[in-house]
Amino acid sequence: MSFIALIAAIVALAWTPILLARSSLAVAGVVFVVLANCFGLEFMSIDVGPINMSIERFLLLALPIAYVVQRRAGKLDPKPFERADWALVGLIGFMIVSTFSHDWQSASAFGAPVIQHLINGYLIPLVLFWIVRQTKITARELRNVYAGLVAFGVYLALTGIAESLGAWSFVFPKYIANAEIGLHFGRARGPMVHAVTYGMALATCMFCGWMLWPGSSRRTQLALLALLPLALAAIYFSKTRSVWLGAALGTGILMLTQFRGAWRPLLFGGAVGIGLLVTVVNFERIVAFDRKDNTAAQTRESAESRQSFLYVSWQMFKDKPLFGFGFGQFPTQKLPYLSDRDTDLQLEAIRPWSHHNTYLSVLTELGLVGLALFVGILAAWAVRGWQLWRDPEAPAWVQNHGALMLAVLAMYAMQCLFHEMSFTARDNSLVFLMAGLTSGLHAMATRPAEQSAWQTARSWSLSWHWPSVRNAARG
Repeated sequence: MSFIALIAAIVALAWTPILLARSSLAVAGVVFVVLANCFGLEFMSIDVGPINMSIERFLLLALPIAYVVQRRAGKLDPKPFERADWALVGLIGFMIVSTFSHDWQSASAFGAPVIQHLINGYLIPLVLFWIVRQTKITARELRNVYAGLVAFGVYLALTGIAESLGAWSFVFPKYIANAEIGLHFGRARGPMVHAVTYGMALATCMFCGWMLWPGSSRRTQLALLALLPLALAAIYFSKTRSVWLGAALGTGILMLTQFRGAWRPLLFGGAVGIGLLVTVVNFERIVAFDRKDNTAAQTRESAESRQSFLYVSWQMFKDKPLFGFGFGQFPTQKLPYLSDRDTDLQLEAIRPWSHHNTYLSVLTELGLVGLALFVGILAAWAVRGWQLWRDPEAPAWVQNHGALMLAVLAMYAMQCLFHEMSFTARDNSLVFLMAGLTSGLHAMATRPAEQSAWQTARSWSLSWHWPSVRNAARG
């Protein structure tokens, strides 16, 4: 059976670039994100020598081939790299050097090799970023991307609700029902089998639904409105406070950037008021939140160990402040520091755990140089989103995407504050996809030849805007 599957995969690999040569690579990026989340190694694994291949990895191999074919055919829009893009390449290049200048054959977190951590966490998302950035980005292209992600969000919401209700016959893929696979069983965790990655992806899809609303038919708008409670319920069932905070922050950003006139203070103020009321009434319950699943003890231990992670990270940083201990080396290099008796913290409690903070993880492994690059890239993406939203010459669909990027980054930055978000391609691929689109749009906006294109686009894109959103001048 595995031989037949291998032959089928080879045939698919041969035909996929041909199909992609005629397709949108941005939409293909969305397909990759969906496949990476739903049909990864947990769903099907084919041994190809020393490498385990899954469905989305065959698509990943086909994407660069299709990129080369479309580029040679003149179907793409090559854009020169800007400083922020070079900073991203510099960060990942620094990660590669750091990986191979240390014990790269050792096991990183969860027993995965360090090299696998590098490939899944950053190299695969970088390929996606590059390919999407070089496509021809139009209003139709973006709407197709948003529509694909909204459809994915509907699936995620229904799956998460089914999980929470114990309706396992409605859950697909079936491995989601296996408590031995992944983490956070008992919460809404979707095909990612990880509540944090699930919640971040679902919130991003929900934000894309906001972008689809302008210019849609009344029937589509009613459907989007009906789907909103499902998404909010599923986000709640993720039972992850960082996801709740990120979703609330991203929604607040969209409200502030998209509504104008009397709508903005009314809706934003009402949302903040309701949120504060719910928080005050349920404050003790939220702080002492017990997820009541079979990993609740581990979850509480994780929350209580954050001070230990901070202490150990600080001690490691003092020893190697500039370049750190090497990419992926925290799980092994932290061990000598756990015997520190100068503190009352229970440092041994974090021995089996990966890092719980992406920023501190980067600091200990890559030092100040790596952290400056990492934070600088996130800040640069945020600045690009802000500039697109504030650009008075850009059409509404470009401005809207700038606001979307700010919301997605707010969600992602919040997760990085409480979790390590680079162990799988699922963690970073969606963010890098959005960043690739944003980077491509920013390059178009700053290219002199495109200035007239913005003006031309405004003549046919004015219908794609929120009521009274673009009527007022940005001041």
